[in-house]
Amino acid sequence: MRTIGRDDRPVLMRSEECDAKILAETDLLVTDWKSGSHKYDGIIYMMGWMEDTFIPLYIGKTETLGKGDGNLSVNIKNLHTDRSKFARWGDGYQYHIGDLSACVLAHENKQTLKYATWAKCLFVSGIQLKRPVYFWAMA
Repeated sequence: MRTIGRDDRPVLMRSEECDAKILAETDLLVTDWKSGSHKYDGIIYMMGWMEDTFIPLYIGKTETLGKGDGNLSVNIKNLHTDRSKFARWGDGYQYHIGDLSACVLAHENKQTLKYATWAKCLFVSGIQLKRPVYFWAMA
């Protein structure tokens, strides 16, 4: 756990490996967008458990393009310096880690049903995971 923002709000932490994977894949998207190649339209990602095989608990996608006319999505822009959105895995509310943190760490008035369900699935109590959680992503 760590704190962020002016109010030192506690948030859960992604692993260094997860951060590195997100940065590597989104760097491909940004380079592709800047070059105009349009080889990639986003990254697909999965969170899950590993048993004999990978058991996906969540599958999602982060788009390269934003809401404007061909602009780079804010979800993948400036990720090396701003982790608030972080390809949908950001610390801010409306993003996976921020909203999961709201449920696990009891942020007042910020808890949603989706992330309360995630919290029950992933955590025993407090910030203790039931078992290791794995992350995969690819442009």
